[in-house]
Amino acid sequence: MTQRLLSCLVLVSLVSFQGCTHQQLRDNTVNHSKTVADVHTQQVLDNLAKFVANPHALPHFEYPNQGGSDVSDTIRGNSSFSFTPQALSGWGFGVDGTRNSKEAFTMTPVNDPRKLELMRCAYQRAVSSCCYCYGESAGCPNCDKRFNKFYFGQTGPPKRQKTTAEGKPIFLLVAEPTKEEVDSSTSSENEQLDCNSVAKNDKTLPAGIEVFPETNELGQTYYRCVEDPQNVILTPEEAKLSEIKTRLKEVYESDSLAKYTNRTGVVTAACLGGPCWFHVGEKSLVPDLCKECGFVGEYCGTCVWVPESGRDQLTKLTLTILDIALNDPPKSNTKEVVAFLDVNRDVTSKENAAYKVTATIPINAPVTDVVPGAKSSKLNILRIKQELSKIEAELEESKNMLALVKPRLTNAVDVSNLAEKNPGLRDELKFSLNNSKQIDLSKLSMLNEGFNWGDNKPPVVDNWFEKYNEAIIKNEMLKSRKRLLEKELEAAEESYENSGTATPSGLSDTVQESPNPFGEPGSNLLQLDQSLRFLAE
Repeated sequence: MTQRLLSCLVLVSLVSFQGCTHQQLRDNTVNHSKTVADVHTQQVLDNLAKFVANPHALPHFEYPNQGGSDVSDTIRGNSSFSFTPQALSGWGFGVDGTRNSKEAFTMTPVNDPRKLELMRCAYQRAVSSCCYCYGESAGCPNCDKRFNKFYFGQTGPPKRQKTTAEGKPIFLLVAEPTKEEVDSSTSSENEQLDCNSVAKNDKTLPAGIEVFPETNELGQTYYRCVEDPQNVILTPEEAKLSEIKTRLKEVYESDSLAKYTNRTGVVTAACLGGPCWFHVGEKSLVPDLCKECGFVGEYCGTCVWVPESGRDQLTKLTLTILDIALNDPPKSNTKEVVAFLDVNRDVTSKENAAYKVTATIPINAPVTDVVPGAKSSKLNILRIKQELSKIEAELEESKNMLALVKPRLTNAVDVSNLAEKNPGLRDELKFSLNNSKQIDLSKLSMLNEGFNWGDNKPPVVDNWFEKYNEAIIKNEMLKSRKRLLEKELEAAEESYENSGTATPSGLSDTVQESPNPFGEPGSNLLQLDQSLRFLAE
């Protein structure tokens, strides 16, 4: 009976000891997870001290990608008894055991130079708030461009459509003045949408009207009216179904990192500015409370400690560094293209293909980028034809611009015939001819002065002359480019017909110098004076 009782006592002791294992494992795991945050924060603090000591330093950062916590118990028990024939002469029992606890992380260091650049910019921005450097780098690397690339996928801030606080896109109801309204100076100032004359005369606009300056095809400034913009808030689907869809205009604005942060609510590098939030000094100056709570960083004798008021900024900086370490910039839109080539590396059908080329290229990249040696292939011929088509469209647009800007009448006979048939046009013809004369005088003066206007640039014909100058030179350059493309196309087609592999030679991509687009200076002034004298009679 006594032996059985002792055995039970040993067994109960062993079981109760083993029952504590899961509690210890739980406590170890919780402490293990706390250590992850402590490791991140301590690295940021040490880097902060490094950049206070040297604003041009290279940061360091590691993050755990694997971790584990393990607790194992080993328990042994024994008992012994001795008897005589008459009674129990002695007994004994013993218990021994061991507990092994192991915690481990597998750390991944950040070695990507682009990520280290971003971290360097983030630390420079943080320490500049306390005036410990001259600000973040503006070149090699350019921190603003690097941050834009990381958050937006491009070096410059993107354009985005304006939205409401709820995220719905905003469309504005617009009423554009006609050309007659633009040229007229006698429009009624009482009409609600006649903001052209209202804005010109600096009058007070009616409620609900906003004014946006625009430029028409003649280079003149007019004003676009927006009626009750806050009352026209539609989704794109609603806009398509609306009866006023032809009068809706999307409103775009330039995005920025600060706007992006405010709009999305996420922590970015835009959160790192503001007043100074940490202290710097010798180790002996660090308060005991900061030492106990682990808000101290050190580098080569330079200590940084963060008081309670600055710990929010410390967390933002830590989140920014983690974001840079773990995430990549957004990828630009791409497309996957497949080209089937024959033995001459020319585009062919799938059935006749000797080669298949597959590539992922930017969404706006031409397909010719996929095919090596496309300079003499059918694909290159197609590319040249497409470019020629584009040049011809631009030439047509340039001709239309010249027709609008070029002086309309310079011949006295034409003026007299038109004025007799349309007496109401006399004032308009005088205005046109005066402008034409001023333009020719300006061209003559400009050529005589060696294209140096100085402070005597005639403001009256400024827009007319610049538009005329721009349009006619663009027209000549387009013609020159068209001639080069036509030669290139002819050579490519001839090369393809002969061998299919020859590269066109003797071609140049340089634009030939255009002749003087103004003609002989002063040649039209006599005709202009004759026309003006006729109208003055």
